[in-house]
Amino acid sequence: MLAPNAWDEEKNILKRYARKDKLKQRILLDGSALFDAYGGTSVPTVLFIDRNGVVVDVEVGFDGPDDLIKRTERLLASG
Repeated sequence: MLAPNAWDEEKNILKRYARKDKLKQRILLDGSALFDAYGGTSVPTVLFIDRNGVVVDVEVGFDGPDDLIKRTERLLASG
């Protein structure tokens, strides 16, 4: 899992945010170009991207960790 920094905030700001919210995923520092390239329009947006770089599912907003787990498991099972 990779979290692009859609606003390109400074590294020290991101470190504090990740520590405060106990984030475990990697954060891409200059992520606005990646966010834009994959069609990100609002935050949070979760893009499920396959090994070939194709977006296979999108969740705009955050419906909670249970939904993310279910979606991830479904996508992994489908290959």
